Amino acid sequence: MKNIIKSSVLLLFSLLALAACSDDRDSNPTVQSPTTFSLNTPVYASSTIDLASSSAINFSWSQPDYGFPAVANYQIEFSLNNSWKVSTTKARADKSGKTIADYTTIEDVYNICKAQVNAAKIARGLEMIARWEEGKVPATQKVYARCVASYAGDTISSNVVTLTVAPYYVEVKDHAPVLWYMTGNCIANGKWGNSEDAVGVSMIPLLPLAGEEYDVNTGTGTIGYTGYFPANAEFKIIEKLGSWDKGICSDGSPLGTKYRDGGSDPGNIKIDQAGYYSITLNTKTHACTIKKLTATTMPLYAKMAMPGSYQPGSGWDPTANFMRKCTTAAGVENHDWTATVTLDTGHQLQFAANGALTDTWSASDFPYGTGVKGGTARITVIEPGKYTVFFNDITGQYYFLK
Repeated sequence: MKNIIKSSVLLLFSLLALAACSDDRDSNPTVQSPTTFSLNTPVYASSTIDLASSSAINFSWSQPDYGFPAVANYQIEFSLNNSWKVSTTKARADKSGKTIADYTTIEDVYNICKAQVNAAKIARGLEMIARWEEGKVPATQKVYARCVASYAGDTISSNVVTLTVAPYYVEVKDHAPVLWYMTGNCIANGKWGNSEDAVGVSMIPLLPLAGEEYDVNTGTGTIGYTGYFPANAEFKIIEKLGSWDKGICSDGSPLGTKYRDGGSDPGNIKIDQAGYYSITLNTKTHACTIKKLTATTMPLYAKMAMPGSYQPGSGWDPTANFMRKCTTAAGVENHDWTATVTLDTGHQLQFAANGALTDTWSASDFPYGTGVKGGTARITVIEPGKYTVFFNDITGQYYFLK
């Protein structure tokens, strides 16, 4: 009887041990290292896709076999000759123009196994590879597409699928500097907005900085903001309008910041002492610093206008074309201004405070720059269009957004 009991006890412990091992294997899966995965052939692959009349092209793929459902980053790439050696990013970084690209990577990143790839971005990417002249774009073009997956520092590519597209000419320009946006209880109207419509109303952008260079392919670089923050101010810096998942939040220390790439909210950036602060943000590395300035007062302006040659008559009227104050939250000084204006090539203008030409800011750069107070240069428009303008009267930073 004792032997039976002992045997039963041993059997029970063995089963428990096996169960524990099984549970351990289930909760700690072995990470696989796949070398490829499958991009599905689109149903429209046998047809010619008119990029000019299409809004997007749909792609889908299977998840790489990582051994568990990993959340990878996916991007779609295109080539004209099925060669994947030199990207358009690398080629455009070569200022000599000698490096020739043979493929392009669409900048949008996906975390699920399907994508709607913007047709205009595809057309631009193909133009960067082919360098077609206006009027000499082929009626149809064979295109090769693949998907690349990035996870835990490793990048793998899918199989290649072939498409036929009708491309069109695209004037390829350097990517405009990427803007990130502040929102919080002290920003603009203080209502924590996060949308395109909220920009200039409950959000204020960080603007390009004088002397900084911006990536011609991505627009990343260092941007900044200087302004007044009241005591107990709280805010975040949003990377993509409409999303709270990516941006600059608090790291828990005074004026400390950290980049949020999804996941739980680390908390709002907090400023305890009222005063003037300068923020700089590298949109490529996500390094962000906040420093308190020694200044205790700054000039406050009741009005800000944009006098220039675009105005009726002889122009340059500082009592018309007033900008709107961005900051209206109680107890917060306003140093940011915005306006919408339609301009033609060759128009010149400057910024002027309080309905006079006494306090003015200007520079020769367009569409962004840093105006010099009392400067004699004039902002000269080089491309016609309707622009949303932002101006900071502390730093002189301005940006004409088309």
